[in-house]
Amino acid sequence: FQSLLCGIILEQHPGVRVDGETAKTRKSPLSLHHKLFGETHVPDIVGTSGTSASAPMTRKDVIAALKAYCKDLDEKKL
Repeated sequence: FQSLLCGIILEQHPGVRVDGETAKTRKSPLSLHHKLFGETHVPDIVGTSGTSASAPMTRKDVIAALKAYCKDLDEKKL
């Protein structure tokens, strides 16, 4: 499945690949955490430990929360 997605992306965006790059195969299949397929994973990622989301987040809320979370992570790096 991953090679199919890779092929589609490379067909639609050929400039992504740089000259000299070649396709690589994985030694083991890509593994994904089961929470990624559930409906409750986003509040777990963007919420602080010890708090939980009281209501479902809208798409704009999720994007704003992820941006804030990324900003916090960037500040911690410095």
